[in-house]
Amino acid sequence: MRSLHILTVLLVAGLAAGCTSRSLTQNQCVAGDWETVGYRDGQSGQASTSLLAHQEACGKHGVIPQRGQYLLGWSEGIRSFCRADRGFALGEQGSGYNNACPDELREDFRVAYEHGRDLYLARHEVHRLESALQRNRKRMDWIDTRVLELTAAQVDTKLTAEQRVDLFAQTKNLLDEKKRLERDIPEIEFQLDRAVAQLDRIPTAR
Repeated sequence: MRSLHILTVLLVAGLAAGCTSRSLTQNQCVAGDWETVGYRDGQSGQASTSLLAHQEACGKHGVIPQRGQYLLGWSEGIRSFCRADRGFALGEQGSGYNNACPDELREDFRVAYEHGRDLYLARHEVHRLESALQRNRKRMDWIDTRVLELTAAQVDTKLTAEQRVDLFAQTKNLLDEKKRLERDIPEIEFQLDRAVAQLDRIPTAR
């Protein structure tokens, strides 16, 4: 559950950081196709306030953006972005978005995004637990191999008493670690079964 909480926090942070405005080049400023610029910004989910960044960038080249044309293009572009299926896809990918959708589209988009994000989180949790299980089992296999090596090394008649004690201590530490891993595996398997069941209950499409 802690990993899910951490991942959720990271995703929420992505909402504010995602879809940042890209600065226009001098050629784009001079071309002055502000309706296309607005449409591009809207279609990528950027807020209409991105125009302020364009004003700053183009002001350095003596160009003032045409606000009316920009907003005309942006209004069309943002409607293309704020579809429920797009919201679900963004959530499923674990992507963030700016809260830029018009009032009449915002709720449907948000709900679809949350459904997609639930799917993303559930898949992430299954993958995390599968990876943990695999790491434990691989570590246990390595311990078995290493213990055999240490056991074989202890029969060397040339070893000093100190060296034998050291080999014995290494062996004991590894066997203790293996016991801890063995105790952890049933709990990880239980959590994995629950995570898989939860994932199976989540719709995979909007």
